[in-house]
Amino acid sequence: MRGLCFEIRLASFVCLIVLAGCQAAPSGGASSTEHFRGTLHSGCAPNDAPATVLDLRSTAGSGLASFTLWPSPPLRIPGEVRFDSLRGDGMATYCTEPDACQPAAWGEVHFSDSPGEAGIGGQWRLGMPDGKQVQGTFEADRLTSQAICG
Repeated sequence: MRGLCFEIRLASFVCLIVLAGCQAAPSGGASSTEHFRGTLHSGCAPNDAPATVLDLRSTAGSGLASFTLWPSPPLRIPGEVRFDSLRGDGMATYCTEPDACQPAAWGEVHFSDSPGEAGIGGQWRLGMPDGKQVQGTFEADRLTSQAICG
């Protein structure tokens, strides 16, 4: 009986250590930060209101990120936009390959006050429905065309 108690205590201790290790791991599985290049241009929100569209392509891989942003008050640079299912200030899609895309559950885009060589710089982060996170830095050309919405 004494040996059984020791084995139970040892098994409990091992489980405790394993669980503690799981708690120490970062949640959400944030990926490493890649650099993206793309364009910032006028577009339309799902309700046909004016929006800003940020289309990005990874400089190192096949990743694509596309944001449609319609914050209130309107987007200012420098500035940031955050969105999720409760804050309808935008939406985004992330693609690991051109035909493997998924809408994000939430996201944030930070536009820097010191634009990169391409005109606008910043960083972004998306939370995917499976709990994973993708993120990156970006440089984007600002296109002057104006979308007609409504």
